[in-house]
Amino acid sequence: MLHPLVFKEGGLPEFTLLTYKLKHGKVLKQGYKRGSCIVCDCCNEELTPSQFEDHSGMGKRRQPYRNIYTPEGLTLHELALNLQDSLNSNGVSNVDFSDIDDPPNIASSGAKQGASS
Repeated sequence: MLHPLVFKEGGLPEFTLLTYKLKHGKVLKQGYKRGSCIVCDCCNEELTPSQFEDHSGMGKRRQPYRNIYTPEGLTLHELALNLQDSLNSNGVSNVDFSDIDDPPNIASSGAKQGASS
């Protein structure tokens, strides 16, 4: 399966900031990757990508991996494709990620704070 590659070892680094955005760029929710989940900044809940999409008020879309973005501007779907290509080309993930030592300070990142949807 393609999308689980994002949350496996060699995929997205721990504490990577993730943003649920609409196509025109409006940010609905932010959180960070922890284990196989996304921790939402507004409620500190651990959510699957589908739950994060629903929590963002867009559960009817049913395409979380195409609407959750990394800080580099890639969707989780695009990232999964890159990881798959990397694994297919040499059997080892060689996607370059910057080292992330600490969880992001989401409260000061400019995301709207508010009640959950």
